[in-house]
Amino acid sequence: MSTNRRFLFDVLLLLFLNLLVKPFWIFGIDRTVQNEVGSENYGLYFALFNFSYLFNSLLDLGITNYNNRSVAREADFLKDNLTKLTGIKIGLGGLYLIVTLSVGWFLGYDGTEFQLLFFLTINQFLTSLLLFFRSNISGLQRFTWDSIASVFDRLLLIGICAYLIWGIDDRFQIEWLVYSQTASLLIATILIGVIAHSMGSGLSFSLSRDYVITLLKNSLPFAFIILFMSMYSRLDAIMLERLLSDGKFYSGVYAHGYRILDMLNNFTFLFTAILFPLLSRMLFQKEPILDLIQLSIRLLFIPAGFVLLGGWFFREDIIHMLYSDPDAQSFTAFSWLMTSWLFLVMASLFGTVLTAAGELKAMMVITGISFVLNFVFNLFAIPDYQAEGAALATLIAQASCGLGTFIYCVYKGYIPHFGKLWIRFIPVMLAAYILIDTLEVWTVPFWMLFGTSLVGYLLLVLFSGILSKSLLLEARRVIWKS
Repeated sequence: MSTNRRFLFDVLLLLFLNLLVKPFWIFGIDRTVQNEVGSENYGLYFALFNFSYLFNSLLDLGITNYNNRSVAREADFLKDNLTKLTGIKIGLGGLYLIVTLSVGWFLGYDGTEFQLLFFLTINQFLTSLLLFFRSNISGLQRFTWDSIASVFDRLLLIGICAYLIWGIDDRFQIEWLVYSQTASLLIATILIGVIAHSMGSGLSFSLSRDYVITLLKNSLPFAFIILFMSMYSRLDAIMLERLLSDGKFYSGVYAHGYRILDMLNNFTFLFTAILFPLLSRMLFQKEPILDLIQLSIRLLFIPAGFVLLGGWFFREDIIHMLYSDPDAQSFTAFSWLMTSWLFLVMASLFGTVLTAAGELKAMMVITGISFVLNFVFNLFAIPDYQAEGAALATLIAQASCGLGTFIYCVYKGYIPHFGKLWIRFIPVMLAAYILIDTLEVWTVPFWMLFGTSLVGYLLLVLFSGILSKSLLLEARRVIWKS
């Protein structure tokens, strides 16, 4: 099977499984929880959840990405290093716990807030350990196993929360959501850890000072990249909650749109989780990557274009359909966040190319600049514009990172500028804008307008030639053979 065909099959399987599970989690469970507990209570959870992300890099120090790239390049790396790295990850978990809880206590979190934060930090540790185990599976190119692992914890969580929401008479408490996450993650991490260790037959364990120093030297650049990306992705909700007297409420309002962005980001992450080890192996073996990048651009930018348009045209219908207590700011914040996904796609795709190529200093600079822009803009925008200001700060940070990674990829010669592709894509977006704007005059139900707009957009994409005939035939062969 060619690399492109294999990549397409793995992506389609991964998307199929996650489309079965994660939208139900987002819209069926998580959204219902916010409607049950209210924006203020959910806003507190959302702020604490994002706060637990801030020092996430301490949990990993870049080990997962370094391990994923190393296993993809040399399978024996798993056998020689899995047990050692697992021990180091557990030690880093203790460090992360101490730092996060200490900073949380210093910022004034106490009582129920501190209790929630404690369990959220445990959840972050388990999530990080789970992703580390999965990095070994995907590094070995066992993408079918990794696809199943990517939804297992969420399936458990859906089952637990569904029972608590609809199976008992008591009103749902926000604490139950956190405890349910802990239980599902613990079960999934143990099971996936056993599977990863079973793939590393003949595992050895020996940990020396020189090994740790060498590991940190190789993985720290990944850690800084993760730190900066966590900061500019998660700082908004925390600053809303801390800077405003009614910050818990506006953090909940911000969560109305961010929930959708987070779901879209999860799919982008799943996509790049397959792309990263493939690119690492291909670059290491000096194989051409252009065809794979062109395929990736098409697969990611086409849905991102419709999300951008839908985020502005259908924002009020979507927010009213999802939430029982939307605020006036929910709509504009949602639009800015949906626009930011286009740039997040750019950052994920071209950032993956740079990381796989070892351009870690450039990635640190780009993500560091994006973090500074996000922090400064939030500092000035949140007091006056609340959730709308935070959403615009997210757009600015994602645009900085997305455009920065693309320009640097072109500058270093990893990819061309794809001028012909952009020449086709931009007119499609303009034509789709005119089409949807024209369709909006219809007095028809939302689902009919949305469906007609989506079909019209896809037809424009097909007729523009963005999706080549060879790509469509390849996709059909992959689907039928699977």
